[in-house]
Amino acid sequence: MDRYIKFACLFILSLSPVVALSQDNTNTGPWGDSPKPEVSDDTSLKIINLHIKARGGQDALLAVKGIRMDGLLVEGVKDYKIEALYRRPNVLMVKSTRTHMGDDYITISVTDGTDTWNQELFPKKKNPGSLSSNDKESLEIDARLPHLFLDAVSSENIYAYKGETKFAGRKTYVIRVWMNNGNQIEALFDSKSFHIINYRQFYKIGPRTVLVDRVPIGLKRVNDTWWDEGYDFRLGGKSFRKITYKKVTFTDLPPMSMFKKPPTQERWLRGGS
Repeated sequence: MDRYIKFACLFILSLSPVVALSQDNTNTGPWGDSPKPEVSDDTSLKIINLHIKARGGQDALLAVKGIRMDGLLVEGVKDYKIEALYRRPNVLMVKSTRTHMGDDYITISVTDGTDTWNQELFPKKKNPGSLSSNDKESLEIDARLPHLFLDAVSSENIYAYKGETKFAGRKTYVIRVWMNNGNQIEALFDSKSFHIINYRQFYKIGPRTVLVDRVPIGLKRVNDTWWDEGYDFRLGGKSFRKITYKKVTFTDLPPMSMFKKPPTQERWLRGGS
């Protein structure tokens, strides 16, 4: 760790009192223990600044207009090929393909920052529909995650430093994020690298909504910038959902028309990926 990072760590710790948080606190979760701040605090912004530097720098990250991530989603015994197209800061289309008994079942799930919907495309195209509240919130979080800490000072999100905790034996700094659409998530920043080694978010499993760990499984380097290459969703240390991106590429700015919900009963064909 270079001299600058060491100085930054000491400076950050001098700014705010330490608040202990337990990663096993899945019954009540950390939400609700403090109101949403009016503005982001200086400690959060300093940690975020170091995180952005570690990822390649603000200018390089802001220069990325669109991102395509291709990979695999595994949920229980089911697996899906996924193609995700992101447009900063909160727009996402995910095309998922599941092969069952020789047939492909293809669905797209889309959020354009205000409207969130899905549509079955194959083997029989159906009208676009609404996602469940859990799937809607999850997709909206997914859409924001790669860009969540960019341009933090002028962001519409609110960031609050919540102290230190241990995760996987490593000391981390915890920042809670109130997203501009009302969703919340916590990010655990490694105290040495300042990369995020865990997120905490609420997720509905069966009839219960519980706080789960969303653990980045690694980092991919693209043009001297770093991006999460997938996530392992865990409850009580056990994995129940895993996303792995095999390929991450930058694209031109995707047009917003790609993410608009088509009118019901319109004869509509989405272009090939």
